[in-house]
Amino acid sequence: MKAILSILILVTVGAMFTDGCLGPGKNPVVVLETSEGIIELELFPKVAPKHVENFLGLVRRGFYDSLVFHRVIDGFMIQTGDPNGDGSGGSGTTVAAEFNDSSHHAGTLGMARSSDPNSASSQFYICLAPTPHLDHKYTVFGKTIAGFDVVQKIGKTPTSGPGQRIGRDTQWKDELLKLQQEGKADVLLQNGFPAPDRPLKRVYLIRAYEKK
Repeated sequence: MKAILSILILVTVGAMFTDGCLGPGKNPVVVLETSEGIIELELFPKVAPKHVENFLGLVRRGFYDSLVFHRVIDGFMIQTGDPNGDGSGGSGTTVAAEFNDSSHHAGTLGMARSSDPNSASSQFYICLAPTPHLDHKYTVFGKTIAGFDVVQKIGKTPTSGPGQRIGRDTQWKDELLKLQQEGKADVLLQNGFPAPDRPLKRVYLIRAYEKK
């Protein structure tokens, strides 16, 4: 009985660390060269084939090179992949949802989308902590296998949270004060103004490439 229990425990623990894996050396790996350091991502073609195909296609054509991490929420996630740099853009094509049983752990790689489940395009996120509320709602297609300390460093980037928006950029100061006085605070999140989770320092995804 003890032997059977030990085997079950090993299988359960092993499954936690092998979500979507085909086996050592069989899954594609993408390297993100960022302004804060190197991150390596293992992709899961077995559980999200269309997302992996889409992501690799964008990587191979240099789509992600020189983009910024436009969304950073400490303790939650970091996000990049938008050519507009503000969360509004994409690659021009979309991928249908491939929700799967891979859970959102620290280091999980997932595809961002709008309210439409089938609107994933080029923006992706890396989790800083377990986020089970995203399970089966967003497509997980990989995980961080190296450089999670870099992910955490990016996650600590100061953002334009409450109280930091006014005066963040001197050229906007007068206009932002005027909007506040007029009770139009919602406009602060539009027309290019910094969102609450917008990094105050530009963190670049310098280059993304497939590891051979």
